[in-house]
Amino acid sequence: VILSLYLAAFALRLLLAGLAHKHCRDAPNGAACRYFTTAERSEWHTEDPQFLAEVLFAVTSMLSFTRLA
Repeated sequence: VILSLYLAAFALRLLLAGLAHKHCRDAPNGAACRYFTTAERSEWHTEDPQFLAEVLFAVTSMLSFTRLA
């Protein structure tokens, strides 16, 4: 279970890189490119893949540490 959660966090980061590449290739100066490359954390949407990946990684790390303890 823990390995699959780590893999899901990694997959979300890959998704984010793909989205950034797609939006910046189509419109390098567009709002979507700026959002996926240089937006501050306070500007992120709740369902942003980077935010979800970080939350998933943190929860998985806590579960892993708890399992060792």
